[in-house]
Amino acid sequence: MFKKQLKLLNQFSSLNKKETEILGQKLHASQFQTLTQNLILVNRHDEVTGNIDKLTAHRNDYIFSEKGEPHRAFSVFLFNHQNELLLHKRSDIKITFPKFWTNTCCSHPLMQADEMNQEEGCRLAAKRRLNFELNIEIENQQDFLLVDKFIYKAPSYEGWGEYELDYVFLIKRDIKDVNPNPEEISEFAWVKKDQLKSFLKEKLENKGEKATPWFEKIIEHKLMNWWELMEKDQVQPITDIEKVNKNIPLL
Repeated sequence: MFKKQLKLLNQFSSLNKKETEILGQKLHASQFQTLTQNLILVNRHDEVTGNIDKLTAHRNDYIFSEKGEPHRAFSVFLFNHQNELLLHKRSDIKITFPKFWTNTCCSHPLMQADEMNQEEGCRLAAKRRLNFELNIEIENQQDFLLVDKFIYKAPSYEGWGEYELDYVFLIKRDIKDVNPNPEEISEFAWVKKDQLKSFLKEKLENKGEKATPWFEKIIEHKLMNWWELMEKDQVQPITDIEKVNKNIPLL
């Protein structure tokens, strides 16, 4: 699928261009160059079924087709010791859900040896992306506490979308200076639990901004409970991954 577009990607990936048009859209070079990355295709039990380029994985005509399968992904929720949650607004050059508010960090492990293992691969990817997107260094990847997995699919715009099996990690860190990558993040905010509702109302209702679908689903289902457990230092991470894999919910 999309062989012509992938050929173009390979031809132009080394060019120093600010924008490239693909599938009728102008994409910023920093985003365009990621579209040949290989992501990890999985089934509903998080068993690897193959690999898929990022371009195809994020097209609605693949996502909502009979052949569509989710790819492995992760969402990080980083709290400080004042129990504030770090949120960010995706930059306006992101391919999917640009200018949407979301959790601290969300991305994908890649189809490479060190990121293929389910839990540990996603931890390594989370560590990599936190550094890339927010310049936050986490030395010990075991500090990422895996608390859930779920599957969702959602359209974005202009034919793009997401279909992910999402690992949810919680982590507590005091960050002195947040220095986001402007090609990934346009704004950030530390939010207290009792302020989340008013924060989102101000952004979504009063200013007409939006939140990513995975963030909304996590808020709806489990975030408040996890937040309370983080406040009490009582988070119980998943220990039996095989048991969880038997019944991963589709939200």
